[in-house]
Amino acid sequence: MNVATRRSTLALRRLGFTFASDGSHAACLASGADGGWYAESWRLPADGPALPTALPLPGSRSESLHSQLVSLADGTVLVCRHDSDRHEVVLLSAGDDGAGPQVLQSPAFESPVLGAQALGARSFGPEPGPSLGGTSLAGASLAGASFDPALPGATAAPPAREWRLAALRMPGLRLLPFPAAPAPAPTRASLLLPSPSAAPVAPTPTRAADAPVAVALGTDARPVTTVWLVRTDGSAPEQVAELPGLHGGGVWLDRAGRLLGLDRVHEGVVRSVVLDLGLGEVTPLLEIGERSNDRLVLFDPDSRFIMVRSDAPGADRLGWGVLGGAVPLRFPDCLHVPGVFLRPVALRPAPPGPAGAPDAGRTDAQLPDGGRPGAGGGSGLPEDVRVAVQIDHGASSALALWQPAGHRLEPLPVPPGRLGAVAHWSAGGLRMPYSSPDQPAALATLDVDALLGAGPAATAGAVPLPLQLAPLSGSLPQPWRETAPPPSWGGEPRVSRTSPPGWRLDGSVRPADGSRWHSAQSLELAGPAGPLEAVVYGGDAWLSSPQLVLALHGGPADAWLLEFDPALQRMAAEGLAVVAPNQRGSTGYGTGHAMAVRGAWGGPDLEDVLGLLEAIAGQRSALGLEPPALFGVSYGAFLALLAAAHAPPEQVARCAVVAPFLSGARLLAEASAPVRALTTRLGGHEPVTDERGPRDVLQLAHRIGAPLLILHGDRDEVVPVGQSRSLRHELIRLGRVEGADFRYVEAAGAGHELLAEEGSAVLHELLAGFLRTGRAG
Repeated sequence: MNVATRRSTLALRRLGFTFASDGSHAACLASGADGGWYAESWRLPADGPALPTALPLPGSRSESLHSQLVSLADGTVLVCRHDSDRHEVVLLSAGDDGAGPQVLQSPAFESPVLGAQALGARSFGPEPGPSLGGTSLAGASLAGASFDPALPGATAAPPAREWRLAALRMPGLRLLPFPAAPAPAPTRASLLLPSPSAAPVAPTPTRAADAPVAVALGTDARPVTTVWLVRTDGSAPEQVAELPGLHGGGVWLDRAGRLLGLDRVHEGVVRSVVLDLGLGEVTPLLEIGERSNDRLVLFDPDSRFIMVRSDAPGADRLGWGVLGGAVPLRFPDCLHVPGVFLRPVALRPAPPGPAGAPDAGRTDAQLPDGGRPGAGGGSGLPEDVRVAVQIDHGASSALALWQPAGHRLEPLPVPPGRLGAVAHWSAGGLRMPYSSPDQPAALATLDVDALLGAGPAATAGAVPLPLQLAPLSGSLPQPWRETAPPPSWGGEPRVSRTSPPGWRLDGSVRPADGSRWHSAQSLELAGPAGPLEAVVYGGDAWLSSPQLVLALHGGPADAWLLEFDPALQRMAAEGLAVVAPNQRGSTGYGTGHAMAVRGAWGGPDLEDVLGLLEAIAGQRSALGLEPPALFGVSYGAFLALLAAAHAPPEQVARCAVVAPFLSGARLLAEASAPVRALTTRLGGHEPVTDERGPRDVLQLAHRIGAPLLILHGDRDEVVPVGQSRSLRHELIRLGRVEGADFRYVEAAGAGHELLAEEGSAVLHELLAGFLRTGRAG
């Protein structure tokens, strides 16, 4: 065993959760205190806690945080790694302490169509690159300073065993897991047309060694979607279809792995189709309106229960029906809450029963067989089918149970925080990812019946705040409350942290010293055009903290969430209060809020930030405290620099920015094609014409007087490092002294997500120290 290849498994961040089709295992990407990413495999017993196993890569390599994982039923993990237009598929399994090679060169396949060579062993981590002036933080030094194996609670895992299966070249590639077990494959006709032969066949309990475990969907610029079957027996991926157009989604319509529902984009319209993997052909599945967008959301092959999302009723709504049954699609009012995104994440199938009668909200939309009365051989929707629905609004999530026969959403009293938008519901319970500001992401297991019996959670008392800054009584808007009165969904620290009966969280780690993470609350702050939600660290006395940071998120189509954030945790540990607002342009508050900055980067959102600075700085001045510091990442860094230039000097103590760009036009001129396309789509190149003048940081650099820290990775693939280099040169030209007036740090080998990449703990420390003291040297 090589001790150097072992990595901390004190997971502080987890993302990309995926469940094995049979629910026996899950997988995710995890990051420890050193910031290096690795895969985790979770065993999910029916009668016990979920148990994670780290799968760190051999040779001290880190997994890319953009890798896609597929959890398999034997606990191994399929990984798709993306490197520009090259996509490598590998299989990981848990290692051991024995000797022997960890990177296994089993027959690897590179797409012969493109004439590439077969894979060899190589490191996928970037090499340290040169810096352009300022301070260079090489990748090796970052990693070396970020993890102390002697820390209590920090454990090491042996390197995983790695089989390299294949590599494919095309602009995009993603994997879909196969169903849990094979069964005699039905034809599309037997699935969709009502007949006795359409009844599902019991699946066989085992899968052949050479059976496919995943489907790979590749897209190119023609546009064409190519479909392969992926196996783990060493054989090359088998191409089974080439489909004109772009195809997303992916819902299995049988347990044999032959019929796959996909969402096809054609002439600006998205509609679900059925791909027959045996024939390599697609046929329509959902065509509700003449030009409606109709997408398959959930399907149960046994009961044929189907959930769809469609704008055919006049707005984007959720509907349900029985595929091939007598009941037409219905769009219940309780599943339509304006301004709130309802996301069905899992269902618990029930035995077949007689088709139900139409209810309120029925439309004339019919299923593919025309919804003829009596169709489907009497197999309709059972009365006790239950669907778990995640409800997202603003920074937090809620969870509800929906039953077609109930005509309402039943709120489940889950703790405040953020749910993971993916779930699996089996006899062992409803399992889904969960995180809160003081609980790193982990897997929650929910006993839905016990939660329903627990009743609403206790409501937190209001936290008194000055300046009309009032806490949210709940982070969901009034329409949801009228639909079904929920428990307190806010994040106030006065809410009891005792888990409700029926809720268990497995794998969420505590700090290495055994203490607790810093909590945060969801507050509503007064903005110039209306209330703004913010995630706030610092307890009830946050406004009177000796130092306070106004943190601005990236995007602009993004938002701060009520979840664990290592960078904000480090600031809180430094004694800083943190206010992280979701100003106009943030997602999660309806179309109007999100679209407010379309074609107006640095317009309404800058006004919100300047309004918050003025209010908070004024109150702190009355208390004899210094003004807030500014912190921003990517788009938030651009916004922070604009705010530092436009705000009066007495309102900004200092400013720290990570991966900033200088203006939408300058980003458009230097960025890669995908970033240019996104910038154009969001109107970032359009000038804002008002009394504040151009939103160009380079033209405003002379007005930035606060101490400044600039961090940028020299391999940033989103915002080119040339943006920060130009700002550094302009500051020097203006006579600013590097090391005194400002500090420029270029992280060698780091990309755009440098606060989440390997070695990020060093940058968290640097940022927190600067934001507390303002010392640039």
